[in-house]
Amino acid sequence: MALGKRWLGCMLIGVGLMLFGISRQHWQEWAGIAILSGGIVLVLPNRIIGRPVR
Repeated sequence: MALGKRWLGCMLIGVGLMLFGISRQHWQEWAGIAILSGGIVLVLPNRIIGRPVR
């Protein structure tokens, strides 16, 4: 079963929020923000991001 880009993005957003929420150290906060950002980029449509469609 192939995972969709949108589904993967939603999962990354959830993991990022969870990691950011339980962070007690500085690196965990930045890791949570990075994962959250990656998930948001995957969920947004290509016309907003500006990525060319192949």
